[in-house]
Amino acid sequence: MSNALRVLVVEDEALICSFIEDALSDGGFEACSVHSGEAAMSTFRDGRKQCRALLTDVNLGDGISGWELARMRLYPGGVRKAVLRRRRSSRMLPELLM
Repeated sequence: MSNALRVLVVEDEALICSFIEDALSDGGFEACSVHSGEAAMSTFRDGRKQCRALLTDVNLGDGISGWELARMRLYPGGVRKAVLRRRRSSRMLPELLM
């Protein structure tokens, strides 16, 4: 594994997820992707992916929302940053989790 920051991408639309992964890779990050809030929780709790940041869609369909994911402290060492993305807006809303 490289020294690049690993970002967990949570996006329920495969095409958008692919675009986000490419953009992160171009920016020097490593992306690990899942397609639901529940899968994100499992990934963080598992810890094997070693994701230290979260980029999530706000609306993930039924179940856990992106807002809920960003507020939870799931990774044993703590997620350092979360970015929430809305489909209806091109704005990205950063949230620093301490």
